[in-house]
Amino acid sequence: KKIRRAASRPLAHAAAQPMGTAETAAPELGSANTTATGGVEIVHERHVDVGYEVLYFLFLSLCLGAAARGCVRGTRLPYTVALLFLGLSLGFLDSYADLGAMSASLKLWKNIGPHTMLSCFLPALVFESAFSLEWHTFRRCAAQVAWLAGPGGLLGTP
Repeated sequence: KKIRRAASRPLAHAAAQPMGTAETAAPELGSANTTATGGVEIVHERHVDVGYEVLYFLFLSLCLGAAARGCVRGTRLPYTVALLFLGLSLGFLDSYADLGAMSASLKLWKNIGPHTMLSCFLPALVFESAFSLEWHTFRRCAAQVAWLAGPGGLLGTP
């Protein structure tokens, strides 16, 4: 019979059970710290935080995007094509060379959900497009934009 009890440390979950039962003969898989106190065995699970590794690729991609924006300015190469080539070269480099912490970060980004990726990159893309928009072009097309986006926005809301 297992007794669940909150641990005194906030980062670990504790599963407590009476000592001497068949279940206490082997600690749970993934347990890091097993102590006996007052006839009750408390098993603390190890918590490994890898959230900061995701930021490596995010920071590198933002820096490479800014560098690509500066490099293609004044050339005939479109910015999106330059980003495509950068992404392909980074993926090729990752598959054939060990990049250390960057490889771990890329592995995490490969397994990320589509909604998380969209919520991460969409605000930056919208900001970049709005920032580079010419005001007189927007003012001239504002009625058409409102006419096309307004009913679509109303129909798309639940």
